[in-house]
Amino acid sequence: MKIMKMAFVGFILSLTCAGNCFADGTVDFQKQVLPIINQRPFFSEFLLKTFEFDNSAIGVTIGSNVSEKLGLERIGPYRVCARLRGSDQSKSCGMQIVIDTDPHFFDKSGKEIDGPEGAQSVKEDFFAIEVNPPPNMDDLGGKHD
Repeated sequence: MKIMKMAFVGFILSLTCAGNCFADGTVDFQKQVLPIINQRPFFSEFLLKTFEFDNSAIGVTIGSNVSEKLGLERIGPYRVCARLRGSDQSKSCGMQIVIDTDPHFFDKSGKEIDGPEGAQSVKEDFFAIEVNPPPNMDDLGGKHD
């Protein structure tokens, strides 16, 4: 059921993206992404012992025309450049880690609703991680070799 809900939210988000309601935006890795990763101690420990992360990550920005209250709020999935700890890749983006989240949107009475339209708040739960090849550096604003 959770996968169906996520697929539905993804579908709705993709439909509403015809205008400029969603775009990517930068977030502070330590302040916004790490607390989500820390929801799953096993993955948190593994990720932090294995990788060094850039200070900023890229998340999806909710447009004000979708939710006035959440306008410009960033949600997952979050993409962040990472390097194997102790490797010689200290000046490059060795790989991209994607932190997938399960967003929960709430109305003004605190009741969970199906999507961001009209939502007053959002809470994200850690869902999954992906390890991908390095992205196009210009997309993440990363460092070039």
